Amino acid sequence: MRNGKTMFYDKPHHISSLFPLRNMTREAVMTLYGVRPEDVHEDVRYEGLDNLTEIHVPEKHPARFFFRGDRVVLVYIGDESFLSELTPSSIEVILGKKRERLRSRAGRMANHWVYPRLGIAYSEDQGAIAFVELFQPTTMEGYLSIYRPVEPYIL
Repeated sequence: MRNGKTMFYDKPHHISSLFPLRNMTREAVMTLYGVRPEDVHEDVRYEGLDNLTEIHVPEKHPARFFFRGDRVVLVYIGDESFLSELTPSSIEVILGKKRERLRSRAGRMANHWVYPRLGIAYSEDQGAIAFVELFQPTTMEGYLSIYRPVEPYIL
């Protein structure tokens, strides 16, 4: 329990434990997390994606699920406490070193690491994981249709 509310998750100890989230159906998310009408937001945008339905039940799970119809397009997790057991090196052990680096919106010194063929990207700032994105495996070009370029930070 957290703040008197039943939680349906534990902190992930390894990145691969998050992968099943991207394969959940809308019906499964609705049932598992007891989604209420106020937890569903239609016609939202996430970075370069639009016309999405967002489902977020923060008292049950920190993930934000973005759907087109019944299909998960992207899962975003930005709860640093939830992600606190993950580190860039622990992710690298599981996923490998072959990844692409982009600028991150998480901060001036943050990096955004993308494993497009594995369907995952994450931003880290000085060793702390700021957020994770889960999506269907794609090419880097496919991921760039999700990612919105971040302007360089000016000191």
